[in-house]
Amino acid sequence: MDLVLIVTAGVFVSLGATLVFLFKKVVGQQSAPQLLQSWDGLFAPARYRPLERIMTGRDRAYIASVIGGRLEKRVRANRTKIINSYVRCLRKDFMRVLGALKQFMIHSPVDRPDLAPAILRHCIKFTMILVWVKLQLLLFRYGFGSIAVRGLLSSVTEIYGELRVTALAAQSRAA
Repeated sequence: MDLVLIVTAGVFVSLGATLVFLFKKVVGQQSAPQLLQSWDGLFAPARYRPLERIMTGRDRAYIASVIGGRLEKRVRANRTKIINSYVRCLRKDFMRVLGALKQFMIHSPVDRPDLAPAILRHCIKFTMILVWVKLQLLLFRYGFGSIAVRGLLSSVTEIYGELRVTALAAQSRAA
C-alpha cells in the first residue's frame, strides 16, 4: 500500500515538475521580435498538412502485417521522431506568434487590458496540450495508444487569430 502511494506521488510530482518546466519555457526566455510589418508570415498551418497523414494511422495495420514486429518498432520509433520534430516546430511557431502579440500589446497606442489574460490563457492551454502530447509520444513510442496533435495545432491557430485581430485593429487605428 505504501509503495503504491509513493509511486503515485512520484508520478504526480514528476508531471507537475514537467508542467512547470514547459510553462516556463513557453512563457519565458524568448527573444522579443521587432514589431513586424508582415506579421502574416509568422504561422502557416499548411506546413503541418503532412502531419495529418502521419497521424491517421491507416497504414499501421498494413505495416504490422507486412513487415512484422521488429521493423514495426523501428517504424514507430521513426514516426515518433518525425512527430516530435513537428511538435518542436509548432512550439517555435507558438513562441513567434506569442512574441509578436506581446509586441503589439506593448506598443499599441490604445490600452488593451484584455490581451494579458488572453495571452496567459493561451500559454496555459498550449502548455497543458504540449505535456499531454509529449506523454502520448512516449506511450506511442513503446506501442501504446495514439497521438493527437490537433490540439496543439488548433492552439497555435487560436493565438494566431488573436494576433491577426490585434494587428488589424492596430492598423485600422493608425490609418
